Amino acid sequence: MERLSWLLPGLVDSHSDAIEMEMEPRPSSTFPIEVSFYELEKKLIGKGITTIYHSLSLLEENAKKYVRRNRTVLSTIEAINHLSLGQHLIRAF
Repeated sequence: MERLSWLLPGLVDSHSDAIEMEMEPRPSSTFPIEVSFYELEKKLIGKGITTIYHSLSLLEENAKKYVRRNRTVLSTIEAINHLSLGQHLIRAF
């Protein structure tokens, strides 16, 4: 039986809020950005995504979702910029 193989280019996720779900999968649980970043990276590469552009939502300082509070979003942006330096499975912006 002949085996068929495919070679595909890496996919680009141009507008993803997946990091928010990794950081706060439920309202009562939050994970550090470092853990969330690396766990998301593993999930994305398994789906063929090699580049991601994170998009974050700004609501207000007292938003119900921790990840959408202004201070959290600003620290998340800084952390993503820092964490994306160096070698990784995917490129993150």
